Amino acid sequence: MKRFLRATFLCGLSISIAFITSCNQDDDFINTDPEIEDQSFLVDENSVVGTIVGTVVASDVNTDQSLSFSIISGNTNVVFQINNSGVLSIANSEFLDYEESTSYQLTVEVGDDFTVSGTAQAVVTINVNDVNESHSVADQSFSVYENTNGGSIVGNVLVEDVEDGSFTFSILSGNSNDAFTISNEGVIMLTSACILDKDIISSYSLGISVDDVDFSIPATLTIDVDENSELVSEGLVAYYPFNGNALDESTNAFDGTVTNATLTSDRFGCDNKAYSFDTIDDIIETSTDIDQNLANGVTFSIWLNPSQLDVSQVFISNYSGLGAEGNCNGRIGFYLRIESDNAVAIRYATDGNDFIGIKSAPSTIQSDVWQHVVFTWDGVISTPGFDIYLNGNSLSLESAGGGFIGCTSSLIESTDPFRFGYHQCAAGPCQPFEGKMDDIRIYSRVLTESEITILAEE
Repeated sequence: MKRFLRATFLCGLSISIAFITSCNQDDDFINTDPEIEDQSFLVDENSVVGTIVGTVVASDVNTDQSLSFSIISGNTNVVFQINNSGVLSIANSEFLDYEESTSYQLTVEVGDDFTVSGTAQAVVTINVNDVNESHSVADQSFSVYENTNGGSIVGNVLVEDVEDGSFTFSILSGNSNDAFTISNEGVIMLTSACILDKDIISSYSLGISVDDVDFSIPATLTIDVDENSELVSEGLVAYYPFNGNALDESTNAFDGTVTNATLTSDRFGCDNKAYSFDTIDDIIETSTDIDQNLANGVTFSIWLNPSQLDVSQVFISNYSGLGAEGNCNGRIGFYLRIESDNAVAIRYATDGNDFIGIKSAPSTIQSDVWQHVVFTWDGVISTPGFDIYLNGNSLSLESAGGGFIGCTSSLIESTDPFRFGYHQCAAGPCQPFEGKMDDIRIYSRVLTESEITILAEE
């Protein structure tokens, strides 16, 4: 531009002098920093890389300036990125997880393109939206024993879910005879003790669905039916579970022959799983070979449900009452009895008037209720060798012997088979049992108290 200078001298002569100086057009320009305010956005967890979160807004009074954006802090695991247009997007979706972090506080800086850039910062809050994520259910396996009580828990279905959500469980297929139920907590339960039979169905394959509001996940549950390995098998000579018959389910095949006794419901309410006896003609007869195994001791285990009391009733016996009289001549064997005072007793006789044994206190046994009774003998010809348990508990006992056994110090085998339902007196069948019997076991040893407890809790 041109500038003018006028000089006035004393003599009255004035001279105007013109000179030229050079100036840039920005000499009077003042750069103003851009402006940005705190702002917030919302993004769904698990959004994929490149998903736009939003656009950060900034302004500059110097409208001819270009703005640029950068994230200064708060960008943990570099989840977000921002371009020079202020567009926020997902850079790393792996860590965009509501369960790990519900929000991010990013410090975003905006700058202009002046020679000495002006900058401003603001806090950009990004809230993470909790999205219902699919749960997962793997195929799973369980096992259950035969004769397990109805209502027993078989197992719990494991569901993996990062959100600990709630689910609806349903059985879709494979549930023969409606053997199982499943709760909305994933608890599998057996519906009835009457259903499981390994010989009929050894394994169930249940198709299930585990659902929440958005997802239905299928899975397969395998439930194997096992014989109860906890039940005592060592020394088992004969076992009569009365599963529709009187077969011996030990390995010895001392099968019973049924005469007039009828199948009935057992202690679990299962049909045709016990036998009922109501007259002297009702009997199950087994083998004469059983007591060949009992010289060193014996345990008799039985579930009883008498229908009458106050009268002597023999429920197990191999006493040969029709044998020859005289000590150790023929009238030999065991007999287990409810006494007329409702005590329970066990005796071993070598003649009609010579026997050893013990009995419980009066009124031990009850009518019309299932009770587990165990009788043991250690093989020694003496009254102290016996013991009796009721429902797993040892009873107070008293001697129930008579006469004198002086002809032997060890077991003499009977010539009669073990019979269930009555006694063989010298005059013939006598003292019949009236009621129900089930799960008769005969062992060739004295069971321990813990083993007896296992049987009582079967």
